[in-house]
Amino acid sequence: MIIEPTEYSGTDVILVAGDSLDEVPATHQHLISDQICTTFVDPPAQLQGRCPAWNYKSW
Repeated sequence: MIIEPTEYSGTDVILVAGDSLDEVPATHQHLISDQICTTFVDPPAQLQGRCPAWNYKSW
């Protein structure tokens, strides 16, 4: 997980492979919807056919 300040006095939280949604800071927890939780389990499977990048699964 990458946590960095923004130029407007905010904070970006960037998740990478292997991160847990449970570790997202409390300040950002309200941004995690049920759909994000479902998609985060297996992004390629959830996004295949809906992602503009036609070959998403190979990423």
